[in-house]
Amino acid sequence: MATVEPALDHKYNDDLLAHHEDQAAIKVLFPEVFHVLDHPELRAEFATYNGLSNGAKRFVHRLGLVAVGLAALALMSSAMTPILKAVEGVPGLSESAAKTLRVMQEWSIYLEVAGLVGAAIALGGLWIGEKKKRWLEGRLMTEKLRAWHFQTLIHRGKEIEASCDRSNPNAVKEYQEKRAKWFTAFLQQHRGKLDSQLHELIDSPETQYASLHEHASSYPPDSKALPVVLEAYKALRLRHQADYAAHKLQKDTNQPFWAPHRWPTSVLKERLGSLSSFCIIGALLASAYVVLAHFGQWPLADSPAMPAVSLCFLVLNVTARGIMDGLAVREESQRYVDYSGEVRYLLTRYEATGNRAERLQIMQDMERAAVEELKGFLRAHYEAKFIV
Repeated sequence: MATVEPALDHKYNDDLLAHHEDQAAIKVLFPEVFHVLDHPELRAEFATYNGLSNGAKRFVHRLGLVAVGLAALALMSSAMTPILKAVEGVPGLSESAAKTLRVMQEWSIYLEVAGLVGAAIALGGLWIGEKKKRWLEGRLMTEKLRAWHFQTLIHRGKEIEASCDRSNPNAVKEYQEKRAKWFTAFLQQHRGKLDSQLHELIDSPETQYASLHEHASSYPPDSKALPVVLEAYKALRLRHQADYAAHKLQKDTNQPFWAPHRWPTSVLKERLGSLSSFCIIGALLASAYVVLAHFGQWPLADSPAMPAVSLCFLVLNVTARGIMDGLAVREESQRYVDYSGEVRYLLTRYEATGNRAERLQIMQDMERAAVEELKGFLRAHYEAKFIV
């Protein structure tokens, strides 16, 4: 009998029961409120905007990395010209080596043109601006859908309680019909208006958490559904967000070396930071050699090759920093550290209290933290630019 390998990769969006196995598990764990937690129409909307957002994000990051790479090649070509000329003047150089050097010098003009293209993309936002807008608007909508879903558990207490009334055979159907109307109203308020909502979140730091549900209702004091809802929220919202933040802060990855935009934030920050430090040290060593060579009469003392080597290291350093800026690595890293700490704090408070009112307040605090995290994400990537 064939064995099935366990899934080891991080699973995204299982808080919305995106996969059949998630739905089956939650139906077993929380059967009383499964009809509340399971929302196929919301998942369909989420999948649409998530696909749009992810596609635009890949385009922005890939084109941005290409722009930085082209600009770096052009700068490296200029920096290496003195090195090539110095090597070309070495006595006894073979004909094949001399021919190779001439070809490299001829190709340098094409690298310069490529650098101009890269600079145009990076500085002018050519081909990136509209895609970035689609990416961020799509991400804004997906997170608002997620927030609307979990705010339902907070602000629709009366309706959720009624839907769990076993004496009413139509209770679940009646709840789903009401939810469909709420959801239609939510979509009507957001479709076609994401551009203005995006700029409101980015340009207005004072924007605060507000319920996405109008005419909110409370759970009755003797609610039988609320204890189950509280446990479901802990599992699907608090723990899920804590795990997600921890995933983003992991220290290693199996993603390929040539796809830095897929690396976790901590890995990206560490590797690019190390590359930047290595290049600074290399540039300083090359400069130190030039200084000492003049006093010690060492080889290449008067050659422009060593300053060019130093310049090449500096170009690589600037390239690494350009990638960090374009991917908003520093902002992403700090944001996830802050968010992880906030969610862990709320989860600890949530588990430490049995008071229903306090838990409901912590749930609102969690939704407020999610809004602040979203604002930080949107602002960081809206302002990020791939520049060398």
